Amino acid sequence: MKRDQTIDTLRGFAMTWVILIHCVFWTYFFYSSTETILKSFLLIEMPLFFFVSGASFMIAKKKNYFEFLKKRVKRLLIPYWCYVVVGLLIAFLTYATFSIKQIGFMIPRTVPAFGVPYLSSALWFIWPFLLITITMPLFRYYFEKKEQIWWKILPLLLMIVIIIMMDLWIPNQMEFKCWLLYNFFSYLGFFYPMLKEQNKKTIIAIIGIISLLITIILGLTNLYPFDMQINKFQYNIIFLLYNLSFLSFLYVILPWFLKGIDKLKKIYAFKFIFTSYEKNSYTIFLFHPIVFLLIERILHHFSMMTIIQNHQYLIFPFYFLIIWILSSVIGRIFNFIETPFWKKWYQKYKEEV
Repeated sequence: MKRDQTIDTLRGFAMTWVILIHCVFWTYFFYSSTETILKSFLLIEMPLFFFVSGASFMIAKKKNYFEFLKKRVKRLLIPYWCYVVVGLLIAFLTYATFSIKQIGFMIPRTVPAFGVPYLSSALWFIWPFLLITITMPLFRYYFEKKEQIWWKILPLLLMIVIIIMMDLWIPNQMEFKCWLLYNFFSYLGFFYPMLKEQNKKTIIAIIGIISLLITIILGLTNLYPFDMQINKFQYNIIFLLYNLSFLSFLYVILPWFLKGIDKLKKIYAFKFIFTSYEKNSYTIFLFHPIVFLLIERILHHFSMMTIIQNHQYLIFPFYFLIIWILSSVIGRIFNFIETPFWKKWYQKYKEEV
């Protein structure tokens, strides 16, 4: 199947945004109380990732449920296990920390605590992604069976209602709420082929405006905090609506957004790096914390932390650029865990024949 360039571009952008977010949240930049609130509104990367996942699944060739599950779970778990092994090795070599209990980290639900900064900070993502992988074909079956658009939209409305009810009466069931929230965005991705063929900018813009207004109202009434970092890990309705508004506005400006990326791709260096983010996004997601760890070691070695804290607005763009570039390199180095080299060789051989 020919790759969908729009999906690839959105995936590359989402992974680039992950690097940006982690530069902002994992480092010594922007730590005042006002900056903490403002930077939380940048948290749009995970819903976009799950939307892209749903969209790419929808346009992919339909497979038998168990065949799909076997292939998909293997594709998620093998790279994860490789990263855990690398993480444990780094922890042992740098901090001399290792115990037999850490073997349990091979189970994704147990988010690894390597005892080393950064290495396990992003791995909460794996468990909900696995759960959604299991349920996604069932939702696709429903989506394709229903011909009328309102029946297709119904699961989205039900998920919104359930999240609101859980916010009010059952706020502590975080794992289920996490699955429900990100399943909402995965299911939303099923509409991608329809939205690509039909111009629905007016309707989608209205949805975006309404979602944003409700987000503001909920924040102003103190029902929810305005800090999206808190809302993100409460998996609540204000985080859902805020990101629904973002995705709506992204759809409206998508043609201009794609043209902008295409122009940047005319620069060879940008194309080389961004292509890595498009094709190796999962590998980069898993392994980019190693880059953060390396950079921090270098900064501490040269006693540069005070300079960063005093000149954060000047240094931050360079800091982000360095990590963005190095993460793309590490994605190319470890990309064999996503697509083994012998499969690439066989594919190339078939094309030549």
